[in-house]
Amino acid sequence: MEQVMRNFFLFLSKNKPLTKVAKKYGLRFGAARFVAGESIDLAVEAIKGLNNQGLSVTIDYLGEFIDNEAEANEMADQCIEAIKAIGRERIDSQLSLKMTSMGLDLSEEIVLKNMRRILEAAQEFGVFVTIDMEDYSRCGKTIDIFKRLKSEYDNVGTVIQAYLFRTEKDMEVLNEYSPNLRLVKGAYKESPLVAFPDKKDVDDNFKKSSKCIC
Repeated sequence: MEQVMRNFFLFLSKNKPLTKVAKKYGLRFGAARFVAGESIDLAVEAIKGLNNQGLSVTIDYLGEFIDNEAEANEMADQCIEAIKAIGRERIDSQLSLKMTSMGLDLSEEIVLKNMRRILEAAQEFGVFVTIDMEDYSRCGKTIDIFKRLKSEYDNVGTVIQAYLFRTEKDMEVLNEYSPNLRLVKGAYKESPLVAFPDKKDVDDNFKKSSKCIC
């Protein structure tokens, strides 16, 4: 069931007419199982429960479905509200976000403007921000933006996906920035030209990559 749901939402992310439906009715279609809440207040309560179990968490806004600059700016505003809530409630949480939600598919200028607003707020409230990784077509752009932001801020990290062939080279480059990296196996459906198609190869590269993190 989890695999079916994952494939469904990956399909939605590439279909703009349907993403509008997902925005409005996604939780009713079964996404509630994977989502802490529709508001920051609900998410904070869920996080408190996890913190009480000794777990550190990250708040991740589900917002790849951005069509214009106003939506990207609104997503950035919501991320800033989450940062303020983390600081105000003193919960053990970071913030994670996707570059598409900040306007990556619109322009780099919009992304950088929104990310700087977020990172300034995160510095003020002592919150760490992780840039999530998306599909292969956006991987290079995301890493380039991360490197630029890392040269300006200390409270930002990113994600590396072990199923991509380029991962080893990316890590060699990023190690020069003394980065905070989150290593994952990868969830997007990619061409065998750019990613390992077999799970065993992904697992092996995950283990290999974990030893390369400085």
